[in-house]
Amino acid sequence: MLLMAAMLIGLTGYGQFAFSVSPGLQINGATFGYKLNKFVPFVGLQVFNANMNVTETWKTFDYDWYQIVDETESYHVSATAFLPTIGVKYFFLEKNKLKAYGTASFTDVLLSAKVEYTEGGNTEVDDLKDDMEKLFVFSANIGFGTEYFFDDNFSVGGEFGFRIMHAGFEYQYDDQVYDANTDEYIDYKATFNAKQSLNPTYAKISMNFYF
Repeated sequence: MLLMAAMLIGLTGYGQFAFSVSPGLQINGATFGYKLNKFVPFVGLQVFNANMNVTETWKTFDYDWYQIVDETESYHVSATAFLPTIGVKYFFLEKNKLKAYGTASFTDVLLSAKVEYTEGGNTEVDDLKDDMEKLFVFSANIGFGTEYFFDDNFSVGGEFGFRIMHAGFEYQYDDQVYDANTDEYIDYKATFNAKQSLNPTYAKISMNFYF
């Protein structure tokens, strides 16, 4: 991504800067690029934050006080995902104020999360850093769209495409296996590996500024 940014800065004398905003019901995003004739290389960033609170209350018998008391446990889970994107748009057809284009992009997903656990007035925090390092997620998009140019500096576009999303989780842990031949337990590293792919289509509307 730093290489792409350097290319954009080095080519400032040959085209237009491009800024695109895509509002919608899904994750909103914005991209910043540089228009070179029919090509628009771009970079972008999306940020997604999620929070969840869980509280459980029940009654139990306290033998220290010898009476029924209320017990409460609560969890607060928060997670943040940073989605840096790098891609390129190519205008392959122009007619009057309409321009059709194809686009391809790659998005990495950087995750952080923590859990706050409270019981009996005591709070513990786990930042889940080790678990996040074992999880990898990335996405690639291929799309086609059209922009209507009101003038040389502003357009409204619609895009439809295909998204490839891949996620995986892998970790190792210590375990033992019993060897009946030697009547001994042998230490070894066990591995857990899970992968998932999701390939949905997407549609978006964008507002694009060229300056």
